[in-house]
Amino acid sequence: MITLYHCDGARSFRPLWMLEELGLDYELKMLPFPPRVLAKEYLAINPLGTIPFLIDGDTRMTESSGICYYLGAKYGPTPLMVGLEEKQYGAFLNWMYFSDATLTFPQTLVLRYTQLEPEERRSPQVATDYAKWFLGRLRAVEAATANAEFLSAGRFTAADIVIGYAHRLDWLALYQPGPLRMPNEQGIYRDVMALESRYQDMKGHHERTVKAQLDLIPKRATGRAVLAEIGRKPSHKVTIFPFDFLPSGQWKSETAAATEATVIMPTPEMIAAWRANPAVPPAALQPQLDGMLKGTQWSRLDFTYPATGAGTGVYMFYTAQRFDDQPMGADDALLHELVHAARLAKGLSFQAPVSGSYRNMEEFFASVVQMVYRSERRQSIFDYAGAPIDAASFLDKNLTPSPRLLMGWLRSQQGTFYAALTKADASFNPMRQADAEAAALTRKIEHAT
Repeated sequence: MITLYHCDGARSFRPLWMLEELGLDYELKMLPFPPRVLAKEYLAINPLGTIPFLIDGDTRMTESSGICYYLGAKYGPTPLMVGLEEKQYGAFLNWMYFSDATLTFPQTLVLRYTQLEPEERRSPQVATDYAKWFLGRLRAVEAATANAEFLSAGRFTAADIVIGYAHRLDWLALYQPGPLRMPNEQGIYRDVMALESRYQDMKGHHERTVKAQLDLIPKRATGRAVLAEIGRKPSHKVTIFPFDFLPSGQWKSETAAATEATVIMPTPEMIAAWRANPAVPPAALQPQLDGMLKGTQWSRLDFTYPATGAGTGVYMFYTAQRFDDQPMGADDALLHELVHAARLAKGLSFQAPVSGSYRNMEEFFASVVQMVYRSERRQSIFDYAGAPIDAASFLDKNLTPSPRLLMGWLRSQQGTFYAALTKADASFNPMRQADAEAAALTRKIEHAT
């Protein structure tokens, strides 16, 4: 069987996509990124420590575009490949090489000098120059697709796979205010191309729609409480991407928005410190190291480590239009993700399971706060699966852990946030209800004594 080693968000997505298009059986082995640092045992399999790595019998391959060509050639015939006898064969082959030889080099430098290097070694000038270079190289793609849906042979091919995929961090590095400009052949500066113009239009539309929802949220006490909680950790940035930037490995039919911790790139000093005293991992490495110690793959969306309190930056993936004609509105869906962001930023995320439809504690907390917000707006309230909630009996709902215990957990972790939520004027407010019950019990005990 074919084996593919893959990291979330890496160019190994190209051969993964090709395998799916071909309908081949394969074994997918997930690794933390970068595997040469976080999965040292991988070096015994691939001494380069790079991703992807494909094993097919005696064949070993490390180049993503080459793997796509190999799979198509070996397991064809398939319309994904353009044959030597076809007129567009040369163009097809050129795109296969163009994907890495021409496009990847400037992308890699932008990514390195904006994200991967330590702060003191980052270079905005290098990043800006190579971002312009990258966009300039895209002129060829723009020209080829100006009047055609596909790059070659009038159909979807492996060339579209290898050119079409880009790491979202590449786009984060290019996501900057103001149009990028570069000189044309005559040295005259002008807009790079229509592609950039469209990109800027989409970026502007995303920013405007997100801002419109963010303007609605603080009109309610629940929304003000959530935004204030995020503001208590100003050192960690929350970045809201369009939903389509969500790594493909996390695409699910039921997922409409997502929030995850920013990838933490460990420094050699952090790794050395942990090796010197593995019983006490550095807080910033806790998610990755817990996954390694348990022999399981750490997932940025579903990690199960004990909350460390260290906190992290946060990526959110959200597009308001995905909630058109949906039971939940775009603003309360965004608020739901902001609850996740607030807890991640403070290092409080804890994925302990909760029975019923809620999956885990984090979804329970985010869903309950979202429903308080909806209740403030006199809208319908429902559980994580969409079933109606009876506000009066919610605390008695048969869940494990119980809603009262979960309310107590939230109060103990985020007391200021919890107190602010109790002030929301909503018919559904289990925080306020739990506090009222506790106060009544205290009075009863005091009266008895």
